[in-house]
Amino acid sequence: MVTAGVAAVVSKTDAFDNLLEALDAAVSGRKWMTPTMARSVLDDRDATRPELSPREIEALRLYACGKKLGSVARRMGTAPSNAKRYADGDRRKCESVGFWARTRSELCAAATEDGHILRDAPIE
Repeated sequence: MVTAGVAAVVSKTDAFDNLLEALDAAVSGRKWMTPTMARSVLDDRDATRPELSPREIEALRLYACGKKLGSVARRMGTAPSNAKRYADGDRRKCESVGFWARTRSELCAAATEDGHILRDAPIE
């Protein structure tokens, strides 16, 4: 819901003052939610993040953004079979937490959503 562009989130059990703050934020173009709701959202997001090693993240950033496995391997200083193993492991770990990542574009979307790849970031 938050990643879908919602401006303000209020629970039906929140105080009336929270509703007023949420409306004020939405009207002025700011995002707002109660601290309790924000903590809940962050806890849920952290629970769905795959645990990737630094090498897996490096391979993910290179491969998901368009580098071929041979190029990923050269840039990482490893064998192509290791680069493939990293990419396959990234896919499995993403899928284990609910991100469908069969294609390169799906893997890139999952990595971007998860914060491993920044939107509009230049690729080195």
